[in-house]
Amino acid sequence: MEERGEQKQEEQPKRNTWRKVILALGVVGLIAALIKGGFWFHYRFTHATTDDAFVEADLVNVSPLVPGHIAQILVDEAQQVKKGQLLFTIDDRDYRAKLRVAQAALKEAQSLAQAREATWRKAQKALILTRKEVIQAIALAKAQMDAARAKLQQVERDYQRYKALYKRRVVGKQKFETIETALKEAREAFKAHRAAYRQALAQKDKIALAQARVKEALKALEAAGATVEKAQKTVEAARITLEHTKVKSPINGVVAKKFLHPGDFVAPGYPVLSVYNKEEIYVTANLEETKARKVK
Repeated sequence: MEERGEQKQEEQPKRNTWRKVILALGVVGLIAALIKGGFWFHYRFTHATTDDAFVEADLVNVSPLVPGHIAQILVDEAQQVKKGQLLFTIDDRDYRAKLRVAQAALKEAQSLAQAREATWRKAQKALILTRKEVIQAIALAKAQMDAARAKLQQVERDYQRYKALYKRRVVGKQKFETIETALKEAREAFKAHRAAYRQALAQKDKIALAQARVKEALKALEAAGATVEKAQKTVEAARITLEHTKVKSPINGVVAKKFLHPGDFVAPGYPVLSVYNKEEIYVTANLEETKARKVK
């Protein structure tokens, strides 16, 4: 009996110790709960919360500017891409053929323009030569006519003098007839040179004709130049169209989804894939009206 009494006395302090430990742990837990609850209530009344929220990003649909069958898609979904990186290509065989046709037309137009330019330059040279020849011919004919006129005037004066002398019988008939013949010849010579001068003046029509040919050649050259310019624009347009068969990424981002596959036909503006910028992700949340006021 005494041993049992002593054993009970030893167990009693141990039980008291455990009760104190449990009580202390309970107090600490209660304090922790109160602190956590305080933080929760503070957060709850200072923040707006909702379960109706989504993480979103703006998608950029990438589509071609020209129609055709997709030749290659060079990226996969979830792949990071850089701005300017080639994403996919459109079958460019028809566009290359159109470019070759446009280039051939340009070459033909340039050859024609070169020929027209040669004709124009030739017409210009002909005009210069014609003008020079006509001016020289007119000047020569006028000089000869003026000389013939001066000689005629001199012979006419001699004739009048010898005529007076012949009437006074100072000179003989033979001498007078010689002067008379010289006067007739001088008149015929002047008449011939005057006709030649008038004929030389008529050669001015050659200058007008040569000028008309230059003008016509220039007009043809300008038309050929316009054709060349038009052909150049056609080539440039064909080259740009061909370049549009290579579709590149408009932004730095990640491929979100591919809508089509190689071999599919795609029209301009129809998306082949989409890309988003992972640096510009945002949250869309639906809040109660009373909570929305707390959002800043």
